[in-house]
Amino acid sequence: GLAIGRIGCVLAGCCYGSVCHLPWAIRYPASHVTAALPVHPVQLYETLSLLVLTLLMLWQEKKGARYHGRTTCLFLIGYGLIRFALEYIRGDRLVW
Repeated sequence: GLAIGRIGCVLAGCCYGSVCHLPWAIRYPASHVTAALPVHPVQLYETLSLLVLTLLMLWQEKKGARYHGRTTCLFLIGYGLIRFALEYIRGDRLVW
């Protein structure tokens, strides 16, 4: 659900990244707060990271947990690390 929600963020133009000159940078319309500058698609980075985390959790669940709640712990730690890493390239935090 979180991964799908971030696709909505791409379409809405929120949660955008900082200025980027990589080939996969995205540009929003000139009326957007980014003024049509190329920005990191942080929302897509998070979507892909969450899909990888989901696959890791499914693999962990299939393998068999050594203790109750292991998959939940994996999600909480993984999601926290993903968000922590992506906050460094977010651009919308500077606008607030």
